[in-house]
Formats: sequence, structure tokens, C-alpha cells
Amino acid sequence: MYPENEDLREGLTQLLESGESTDLIVRTALRHIPVHKLIVCAQSPVLKAICTSGFKETSSNIIDLTDDKSESIERLVHFFYDGHYYVTEEGPGTVGEVELNLSEHIEMYALADKYDIDGLKKAAIQGYKMTLDLATGRETIRQNIRKALLTTLAKVFESTPDSSRGLRDAAIMHIISFADDVVSDQKLKTLLYERCQEIPHLSWAIMCGKAGNFCLSCKNTGQTKCPECEQHEKVQKARRHEAEWHEGGLHGGWGE
Repeated sequence: MYPENEDLREGLTQLLESGESTDLIVRTALRHIPVHKLIVCAQSPVLKAICTSGFKETSSNIIDLTDDKSESIERLVHFFYDGHYYVTEEGPGTVGEVELNLSEHIEMYALADKYDIDGLKKAAIQGYKMTLDLATGRETIRQNIRKALLTTLAKVFESTPDSSRGLRDAAIMHIISFADDVVSDQKLKTLLYERCQEIPHLSWAIMCGKAGNFCLSCKNTGQTKCPECEQHEKVQKARRHEAEWHEGGLHGGWGE
């Protein structure tokens, strides 16, 4: 990323648009994109390995990314040169528009994880959080963002391995911030209950946060005592809340 150097970003973007001195083709399902191998390989160890390790791409100078979504690959290429990418819906809107915004950040994070692009991971997390932070606005916007978050939550967990926690933790912490409001909103209650049935450990993560916001590692291990912060009583409290919550199907609230 080059946020501190506007001249460099502008120059690289112009280089991409001109197609001058390109020596590599990124093939998507819809088009071929001429790029510069040095710029691409410098930011992605995975793509560098593909280009230099004797695969067919080494001689053809064509990287086949047709298995990935074309729009996401175009954003990826733009990021390589500009240090940023742009989503379809930038501001708050309907639930559907917010879902599209969050989904595009999720897709970019998944690409960053797949191709080992640290800068893109950070940009995707930042964009995802910025959208969620708009929930501090008026009530309609806040509700739309919460519903969109819960509707797209499964994508966050399905698109990356358990070891990649960037978006997962951002989503969980935002859910914790409005967890008490869920009890009085049937739509949110139903959405959250459905996600907790689909996503392993999600209810445990939420209950851990409500019990004291200690480290997130213990929710996956199922230990009675968190090995990191050793908050034994808070872990027990989280376990009790989770059991009561599942038993009551969310109808009994979150517990005290």
C-alpha cells in the first residue's frame, strides 16, 4: 500500500492504464489484464512462486485466475498499483446494498489470504470495519448494517481457514457491541440464532465477549480455564450463558 505517497500511486496507476512495458497477463473469466511481473510478485509470494517455480506460467507469462471472481481480481490488480480498491456501494443504504459492500470486502480478504497479500488483508479489514462503524448513525442505518452483517456472516467463516481471524474477530466484536439489543428485535434474534446454528463456536465467542472481552483463543479450544488470561470465573460464566441461551433458543435473553 502507498497511502503516504500520492505521486507514486498516481504514477503506478497510469502505468497500469497505459499497458506500457507489461510482461505478464492476469487471465480472469471475462478478460486478460496486462500487468508488470515485478509489481505483482513483490506483493504476493504465492503469485511469485507461480511465476518463477517452473510452472507453465513461467514460460507463458500468463497467470490463470479464472477460478476467482472476475470483479474481485480486477480490484486485486488495482490494489497492486494503487494500494486501494473500490467497492460497488461506498456508503450506507438498504440492507441489500450493505450486504453487497460487506460481501466485496469479504471476497477481497479471502483473495488476500489465498495469495498471501498482507497489505490487502489490512485494507479489507479496514474497509469491513468502516462499513460496520457506520452503524453509529441513525436507527434505520444501524439496523440495516446489523442485518447485513448477520446475513453475510457465514461467508466470513466459509471463505477463510480457522487460522485467519482478521474478519472473524472484527465481526464477532461488532456483534458483541449490539448483543443486548438482539433480545428485543425478532428479526435480529432469528438471524443470529440461525448463524449460531451454522457456525461452530460462534455463540461461545459471543458469550466470552459478554463475560469480559478476554482473549478470543479460548473459544476454540473449549478449555475450562483460558490459557492466555486465566480468567477462570469468566470462562465458567460464558459457558453457563451459552448453555442457557441454546436451551432457550434465544427467547430467554442473554443471561446475567
